[in-house]
Amino acid sequence: NKKNVIYSYYHCTKSSKDKKCSQKYISLTKMEKLIIDLLETIIIPKEYQDWAEDLLKESIQSDIEENKLIKNNLKRTIVKQKADLERILGLCVRWTISEEEYLSSKKKIEQNIEVMELKINNFNDELEVWYNLTKKYLNFLHKVKDSFINGSLDEKRLILKSLWKEHILYNSEFKIKYYPWIETIKKDQIQLDNKSIWSGKDKSLLAKRKTSLSSSKFSVWYSNC
Repeated sequence: NKKNVIYSYYHCTKSSKDKKCSQKYISLTKMEKLIIDLLETIIIPKEYQDWAEDLLKESIQSDIEENKLIKNNLKRTIVKQKADLERILGLCVRWTISEEEYLSSKKKIEQNIEVMELKINNFNDELEVWYNLTKKYLNFLHKVKDSFINGSLDEKRLILKSLWKEHILYNSEFKIKYYPWIETIKKDQIQLDNKSIWSGKDKSLLAKRKTSLSSSKFSVWYSNC
């Protein structure tokens, strides 16, 4: 316009010269207001985020330590096995054992090392991965509204892609098909607002988060949360 102010509007992508759509244009400002209203229905209180993270840490810390112990034991055993390789080589050089005995022992030790290294490489730290992932999940849900408001256009699109599978804007109202883990939040949002329900030792809400998160494909957006 004359004041060099840019106004952005969106319209139906199926509308064309040959095919008119009854839906009116909608301004970017109005559309983002509708989205922010939707985000209000899924954000979680900071108090709940802190409580859930503390409960998570408490509930899986011993298991995480046990997993680390198993991996460390495997690594120590590999070191010993490699030392055995050096030892039998020395025995062979000094003719204490025959070359045939050396090669046979060497093959067995190398096979053991290979098996243990494979176990370490395939060792899935599920608890620790889940713990860190869930912390990001909680952080994402706590600040999703502010992140959307302050984000760039690309960041806003990525945030929305992490929340719903499909959306339709009809008569200035969004029809949303959320991902399962977001549906879980929406279903018990009243409980999240009621501090007396979750501030005790009831782990039911947290269990719901674990179930929904483990079955979802969480967006790469929050990897930088």
